[in-house]
Formats: sequence, C-alpha cells, structure tokens
Amino acid sequence: MTGGNSNSGSDATNTTNYAVSIDKTVEHVIRMVPEFSGGIDEKLVFFINACELVVDITPVANQDIMLRTILNRIKGLAYEVIKYENITSWDMLKTLLKNTYDKPKNAAYLQIELFSAKQRYKETLIEYVNRLRNLVQAVSEGSTQGKSASDALAVQNNIREQALLVFLEGISDRIKVMVKSKNPSTLEQAIQIAIIEDKNITPSEVRSNNHFNNRARGEAQKYNKGNCHICGKYGHYARDCRFKKGNPRNEGNKPSTNRPTANAYLICTYCSKQGHTIDKCYKKKNEDRRRKGESSNSGNGYRPQE
Repeated sequence: MTGGNSNSGSDATNTTNYAVSIDKTVEHVIRMVPEFSGGIDEKLVFFINACELVVDITPVANQDIMLRTILNRIKGLAYEVIKYENITSWDMLKTLLKNTYDKPKNAAYLQIELFSAKQRYKETLIEYVNRLRNLVQAVSEGSTQGKSASDALAVQNNIREQALLVFLEGISDRIKVMVKSKNPSTLEQAIQIAIIEDKNITPSEVRSNNHFNNRARGEAQKYNKGNCHICGKYGHYARDCRFKKGNPRNEGNKPSTNRPTANAYLICTYCSKQGHTIDKCYKKKNEDRRRKGESSNSGNGYRPQE
C-alpha cells in the first residue's frame, strides 16, 4: 500500500512539473510575439508566424487565454480594426488581419485608392475612418522607404494634408457641411468633429424614420380595410358608415356632395336610367297604367268618335 501511494505521488508530481514546464514555455513564447499596429505586409507576416508558434504549443485547455494574450499585442490602427469584432478563435483573427493588410498593392495603387476614398453605402463613419487611416499609414510607409528622416517627414505631412481634403469630401453628405464649417486644420481634428456630429444627428434620423414608417403602416392598414360604397371613402365598410340610414351616429351628418350616394349605383333595367330600380320606375308604372286603361276601354265596346 505504501509503495503504491509513493508511485501515485510521484506520477502526480511529474504531471505537475510537466504542466508547469508547458506553461513556462508558452509564457516565454508569448513574450516573443511582437506588437502589431498595422502597416506593411512584412510586419503582418512576422506577427502571424510568431502567433502560429504560440498556438501550436498551447494546450487546448489554454486556447482562450492564448487568444486573449495575442489580442492584447494588437495596438494602434490594427486595434481599431478588430475592437468591434467578436473574435472567438485565432483563425478568425488571422483571416481578419489578412483581409485588411495582406494585399499586394504598390505605393502608386495605394495613393489612388487613398485619394478616391469615400464613405460607402451602409458604411459607418467609424468604418470609413479606420479604412482611411489604414490607407494613410500604408501610403506613408510605402512612400518614405529609403528616404532621409527630414524627407520622410515632409512626405508624411503632405499625405496627411491630402488625406484631410479627402476626408472632408468623402464623408456622408448629412454631416459634410457641418464638419467643413468648423474649419478643421488636421485630419484627426476633422475626424473628432465628424464623430460628434454623427452621434448628434443619428438619433433624430431614427426618430424621423420611425415616424415615417408608422405613418406608412397606418395608411396601409387603412386601405387594407377596403372602401365603403355609400360614401366612397377607404378605411371602413358600408355597415360602419356614418352616413348610413338608421345609424344613430349619423345625426347631423350629411354625405359630401362630391361623393357618390347609394342611389348612384342603381340602374333601372327598364329605362336604363340611374338612381332607381325597375320596381320603382315611374316610366314603367305610367306605361302599365296606360296599357291597362286601353285594355279596359276595348272590353267595353268603346269606339272613338270619328
């Protein structure tokens, strides 16, 4: 019994030591993962390769901790790209970063894309800002490679000035005038003004849209009820019409003169006139009386005098 307990204790100790060894290895490798803030493709490749190594040696039970640790290494503009995303796995994060940064585009192509960047349909202001910032960074890095520090700074300042003009023309028309009226001097200043204006205008647009939708829904419901053949209006049937005879709610109400009455829909099959039926046709009644009188006179032997 004593020997068995000794072996069990030894196995537990070895397992604990192994787990500690794995944790230390993962911790050491995580320290080697560089920070990533967006930019040129070489940085993305280096970051992904380092993260892949961490993923491979991390036990399945620690994958969530590993993912949170990697997410904490993402900074700057790259963080702006992912902060609103619900990332649940390394593969999801890797795909998102590749789709954003791993694009084989030269500096000239990126400049064209930057200077023509406009807020897209259904693209939020924050999404447009992040896309524009990424383009500014990519163009700056591609345009300053191999230049001296002073030349690189001049190029970067020029790109930022151009990006400010692009942003002022590219934002949604609903806030463009208001942002321009504040005369922002830098891109970041213009972005902050636009964010404030966008937040102020969005709630009022939602209320306006809700009012319009409710009104349209009410109109649709009114017409779906059908129309009354007594007064000619939509929204109720003849049985509920306030102009109907015998309805106690009709006291003092008269049908509109420009609406057809019930008699307007009656046509006599005898005289073809509107407003009555054959059983109430005066012409037919007169004709019947005349023929009846002629028949009675003929039976009495009456002859008109010549």
